[in-house]
Amino acid sequence: MENDGLPLAYRELVAKVVPMTVYRVLDADEQRIEKVRAVQLEILAQLLSVCRANGLTVFLMYGSLLGYVRNGGFIPGDDDIDVALMREDYDKLLGLSGSFPDGFLLQSPAAEDCFYGGYTKLRKRGTSCIVPQNWYKDCDEGICIDIFPVDFAYADRKKEQKKLRRIRQLQRLLYAKSYGFFASFQDMPLLEWKLYKYAGKLFSRQRLLAAFDRLLAEHDGTGRCRIYTHYTAGAGFSSREKDSSFPAELVGTFLPATFEGLELAIPAGWKELLRLRYGCSFLEMNADGGQMKLRHGFYSLDVPSKVYKKRFSRAGKNIRAGQKVVLVGDAAGMSEFAEQFGGRYRPEALCMTHTVDWPLPEAFGAARQISLHDLKEFSSAEFYVVVTGIFFREAEAMLRDAGVRDYYIFVRNREWLRLANPEDALWELRGRAGRNDG
Repeated sequence: MENDGLPLAYRELVAKVVPMTVYRVLDADEQRIEKVRAVQLEILAQLLSVCRANGLTVFLMYGSLLGYVRNGGFIPGDDDIDVALMREDYDKLLGLSGSFPDGFLLQSPAAEDCFYGGYTKLRKRGTSCIVPQNWYKDCDEGICIDIFPVDFAYADRKKEQKKLRRIRQLQRLLYAKSYGFFASFQDMPLLEWKLYKYAGKLFSRQRLLAAFDRLLAEHDGTGRCRIYTHYTAGAGFSSREKDSSFPAELVGTFLPATFEGLELAIPAGWKELLRLRYGCSFLEMNADGGQMKLRHGFYSLDVPSKVYKKRFSRAGKNIRAGQKVVLVGDAAGMSEFAEQFGGRYRPEALCMTHTVDWPLPEAFGAARQISLHDLKEFSSAEFYVVVTGIFFREAEAMLRDAGVRDYYIFVRNREWLRLANPEDALWELRGRAGRNDG
């Protein structure tokens, strides 16, 4: 591989090991994800252009580093790009937000009222990568790549664990500032989340972010580093998290690398970094996860996130007096709608776009069945159209092909937005209903 920083002998080892140990299962959204990756590479190219022009070094980390070592690019089935900069370069990058073209947004914690743990995202406007926590947030959620700062750490274990605890406390306070409207959040028990929401009201977001930045900068000068801004769920600290600091020399120098045709860098200590993160068998990790495979967000390549947020967040919430509800989709989604709104909003009509092994709610038995063609005759002032179901994406596309533009999308479980394989939602529904049939 041209301009490749990995030793040839290691490339030969990877070629022998990976095909024998890594399997691939094609996902239902494979074609969409291929297009998402192309956008992510476009975003990465913009980042590299700005950073090169300003003498900043961008290097691969996490799954992107693993994918480069094993596959020369993306891990098969993966849908994100992780890069990092040393803290000095990272802070300079934050000051260059105006250097990106109009179609791109450098979204730091200080830029918009959303929070992911403290790192930055570079987004392409006019697209969507919506995560459930930002469902109601007025922030841009275009397709993105993740940019992490590498900070210095304490070598003293007690001091480092104290720093980790304080960082987590500030992260949770910042989560409470942005997402206090949720009854529960992340890994926090209900009472603890309530306490963070109350405490968060005592401080401004700017003050919390300033305290967060000061804390990240604390270290004892002993030459250890860590990425602190990746929030790790869990009541305590895992052994991996406790020991995930690493010698600064691992990121002290860099090797050239070509990731999916783009030239950037990898840390000279890439092998030890991967071992610390993923264990000694990082070459043999399976590419795909478990049964319920979730993407990093709900993707759209050509619809802005704010448009989809309106469609998602307002479903069933702004029905005007006299409007008649029309449900479009499949029986599983209509059953979910019935549980949520059935007592208040009985549908006037049902438009079945997909057949799934799920019964229609008895309460909807009086609703008339219509076709997509019939929907074109419906006035948006008189009818309130809601797309719902496991295959809501396909149902929405069919609705738009039929010429209907005024509608909302109801998805009761927001995690369904991120499913790589929509039929997996049936497993959840069957489990909830106590059904074991396949």
